[in-house]
Amino acid sequence: MKKSILILILISLFFGVNAQTKITGLGKLELGSSITIINELGFIVKPILSTEFGKELELIRNSHSNRAFEFIADKTKKHSAPYSSLDKMVRMFFIPKLYVSDIIGFESVRLKFFNEKLVEIECSYSGNLIETLTLKYDEPKNGFKDADYIFTDLNTGESVPKKVKEYTSIWQNIDKHIFCTCIVLKYFGDDGKEMQDSNVKLSDDTYSEEIKKAENTERLSIND
Repeated sequence: MKKSILILILISLFFGVNAQTKITGLGKLELGSSITIINELGFIVKPILSTEFGKELELIRNSHSNRAFEFIADKTKKHSAPYSSLDKMVRMFFIPKLYVSDIIGFESVRLKFFNEKLVEIECSYSGNLIETLTLKYDEPKNGFKDADYIFTDLNTGESVPKKVKEYTSIWQNIDKHIFCTCIVLKYFGDDGKEMQDSNVKLSDDTYSEEIKKAENTERLSIND
């Protein structure tokens, strides 16, 4: 029990904040950091086409611990926005595992830089994320939604009604531009057992409109 409490406290410290519960980043990965932070953390960057990411995901996840991947948009194929950007000022990276201490690690870390500055951090975490973030940022704004679907048992062929549940918690800085969003998704695997994914994103949306405008301009130029 004491160990669990200690881990919660340690994790909360790595979600950078000050006395006014201002969201700043994740450990040394602070929003606004230069793109050189990736190398400073000891990672070697390897480019990968965004269209190849899904095919190589398992290999990437099991790659060397000091490897980071930069997504390159494949303009010869249909663009997949979550994995890369058409705007040259936007650079996106994927780090399979990021350890901020000997006992605290985050998986599937995705970083977005705009004009060489870090504007978004997204990662997966399997612990009690809501409790950890609330401990540091105070009570969030909570949301919930669910969706019905028909689950088909692969063994019996039986169709069973199920629900996918999504729990959202949002913390926001006073300046209204910086957010911390946690999404807990509960769903059912192929074996019918309930599964859960936890995802956290820290973002500075100051440049969001500028990024969208650049994206749309680049997309139009490609289609011409």
